[in-house]
Amino acid sequence: MKALVTGATGFVGSHLVRDLLARGVEVRVLARKTSPWKNLENLSVERAEGDVRDADSLARAMRGCEAVFHAAAQYTFWEADPRSYYDINLEGTKNVLRACEKSKVKRLVYTSTIATVGGARSPDALLNESATYNLDETKDHYILSKKQAETEVLKATQEGRLDAVIVNPGGPIGARDLKPTPTGFLLMKFINGEVPV
Repeated sequence: MKALVTGATGFVGSHLVRDLLARGVEVRVLARKTSPWKNLENLSVERAEGDVRDADSLARAMRGCEAVFHAAAQYTFWEADPRSYYDINLEGTKNVLRACEKSKVKRLVYTSTIATVGGARSPDALLNESATYNLDETKDHYILSKKQAETEVLKATQEGRLDAVIVNPGGPIGARDLKPTPTGFLLMKFINGEVPV
């Protein structure tokens, strides 16, 4: 099987690529010209230059792929221009969905976030994927853009246009967190004694 991975040069994506390779999957990665390659050095992957905001590059990258793992995202604490969250997380995901449909991809695995599950209103509440989303009031553009993107993926599956699975990771930490991610940044601040527990 051949699979395309978006966001493969990042923290979550690079772990995903390694797992796919270990399972014998042929991996093609969508990467911008400016994307750092350190997380994928010495791995047997095919590079397709492109960007989730560029529909043509997605169509080229998906040729011959049975599956797409969409892990690309704008994941930061804050951006001066919040439109970047919607350009990448929402519009980029819409582009991925359209390209998957046109390319007749058999399965899309979309990496969302645990934040789309919502927040507990009491300390005794345990939430799962059936919980009602309730974080609009946060005005957090990362969360809002990911929720809107997840809604688009759900709509595509409910309408029978695509077979998709949504993954909702929470607080990923570990090796190859080069930037670091916001999660890794907070962990480093704690380790360095700059923030309390």
